[in-house]
Amino acid sequence: MSVLMVGGAAYAGNIAPVGDDPVVTVPPSSNPNSSALFDGFYVGASIGYAFEGDDRVGLRGNAPSFDIGTLSNDGGIADIHLGYRWRFDTYVVGVELGVEGGSVGSDTSGAGYNASMDLNNTVNLRLNMGRTLDERTLVYGFAGVARGDFDYAVSGTGAAGPVSISEDVTETGYVVGIGIERALSDQWSIRSEYQYGNFGKVELSDAAGNTTSATPDYHSIKVGVNFAF
Repeated sequence: MSVLMVGGAAYAGNIAPVGDDPVVTVPPSSNPNSSALFDGFYVGASIGYAFEGDDRVGLRGNAPSFDIGTLSNDGGIADIHLGYRWRFDTYVVGVELGVEGGSVGSDTSGAGYNASMDLNNTVNLRLNMGRTLDERTLVYGFAGVARGDFDYAVSGTGAAGPVSISEDVTETGYVVGIGIERALSDQWSIRSEYQYGNFGKVELSDAAGNTTSATPDYHSIKVGVNFAF
C-alpha cells in the first residue's frame, strides 16, 4: 500500500512542461490615416501657362472717356515655393509662400493708342486646406494675398491728343485656386494647380492729365514638384 501511494504521488507531481506562447505578428497598417505624408515642411517649383486676363484699358482726360481694348495677360509662368502642413486624420491644413514670374503680358490697341502690361513678379502668401483621397493622393483648395509688380503703359496720339503713361505698378490683390498632389515617395510628390490672381485697381496718369485704370489679372494652370523634409 505504501509503495502504491508513493508511486501515485510521484506520478501526480510529474507536471508537463509548458511551451512558449506563440508569437503573433501584426502586419503593418494599411490605413492611410497612419501615414506621415503631407505633413511638415516642403519646398518646390512649378511651371505653367497664364491666360484669359480681363484688363480693360480705358482713357480719360482731354476727350470723352473711351476704351482702347482688353489685355489678356497670357504667357509662360513659373514659381518657387516653401510651405508647412499639418495633417489631422484625412484632413490637411497648411501655409505656403511663393514667388512667381515669367513672360506673362499682352498688348492691345485702338483709337490711335497702344496699351501693354508685363508681369515682373508676384509674391503670394496663401492658406491651403484639403483632404486625402487615399494614402498618397491629396486634393485641396487655397486662398491668399498676393503682391504683384507689373510694367504698364499707354501711349499714342488720338482723340485725347498725345498720351504717354508708363509706370511700374506694385499692387496688392488675391489668389484663389484648387489643386491635386500625388506622393511618389516619402519625400517627393508632384502636383497640378489651377489659380486665379487679381491685383486690384490702380489709377495711372501722365503729365497732360490723361488717366487710365490698371486692373491686372489672369488665370493659370501649373504642374510642379515638391520635396518634403
